Amino acid sequence: RRGYELWIPRRPLTEILQERVLPWLTERGVEIRCGTTVTQVEQQENALAVTANRESFPFDQVIVAVPWTKVESLLSQELSAKLPSLS
Repeated sequence: RRGYELWIPRRPLTEILQERVLPWLTERGVEIRCGTTVTQVEQQENALAVTANRESFPFDQVIVAVPWTKVESLLSQELSAKLPSLS
C-alpha cells in the first residue's frame, strides 16, 4: 500500500548500519560477516551453505544483498532450479 514511498536517511549509512543495526542484530544472535566475498550459495541437507574465501559455512537463513542481476550467478544450479522466478 505504501510501497511507492522513498525514504532518504538523514544520517550516514555507516552510522545507521554499523553503529546501530549490526550491534542490535548481534545481540539477538544473528551472525554477521562483513568484508567477505561470497562466491556461491547452495542447499545442503537442511541448511544453506555459503562459500566465501574458499571456505563453506552453514546457515539456517541467508540474505543475498546484491543487485538483482547478480543473484542467479551466486546460487547453485540446484538452488536456482527451485526459484524459477529468478530467470
